[in-house]
Amino acid sequence: MPVARRTKVNEVETLLPAAIAAVTEFAAGMQSEATQLQERLQALRLPEPMAEEVPALALALDADAVGSLGVLKELRSATESGYLNAADVLRVLTELDARLMGALSGLVDLSGRLERAAETDERCEPAFVLVIEAAGRLLEGFKPAQAATRSLRDAMALASRVE
Repeated sequence: MPVARRTKVNEVETLLPAAIAAVTEFAAGMQSEATQLQERLQALRLPEPMAEEVPALALALDADAVGSLGVLKELRSATESGYLNAADVLRVLTELDARLMGALSGLVDLSGRLERAAETDERCEPAFVLVIEAAGRLLEGFKPAQAATRSLRDAMALASRVE
């Protein structure tokens, strides 16, 4: 095996568990944020329809995080046992990135609706603050997970070109 190819293969082998770990860390953080958001929202009195919509979105975030963590646990196990190759892992990580980004976009969208609602009903202001702060932390926390998946994708593309 040529040195350049072996180096690229080693890079993929190194980036693979790092990408899984980065996405796992983000999903765990998202679950924590969703749990905190649910707890804090219970103390607020929101007008309809926000009284149903805001807690429902926090619950959906939690469900997406829990589901993603389950997939990631299986992914890690299948990767370590050699059942899945790097291309399969990348495909799953890319799907998880898209799923988690979809959940985040729902949170950002909700923060916009809460902001508009707070302009006419001050009872929405505390929920808006909670949601916008959670959205900010999650969007910032998503960057390393997305970058790790992108790095793996780039390394795999480079390794296949070297072959």
